[in-house]
Amino acid sequence: MGRANCFTDEFDNLGKVEDFIVDTAIGEIAITHEQVFVGCIRGITERLGEFTPKEAQDELTLDEIKDLLPRMNKVIEGLKHVKADHNPSVE
Repeated sequence: MGRANCFTDEFDNLGKVEDFIVDTAIGEIAITHEQVFVGCIRGITERLGEFTPKEAQDELTLDEIKDLLPRMNKVIEGLKHVKADHNPSVE
């Protein structure tokens, strides 16, 4: 697999909980790539690190939160192990 491009800009104007879900999904895809742009690694890791279950309680069920938390943790850990690409150009 090639380098994962960061395309979170395509999901602007979502709510905060939706942002966490989108970042999780993008992160799950990114960790399957050989290289990920360093800005994406930092951005996704920082945003997911800010998640608290309490802030999602009004929008997600307890089961959805229980499903999301391990996925977020897997992304955060996975991004620690991907090769960081410092070239932001799309190939």
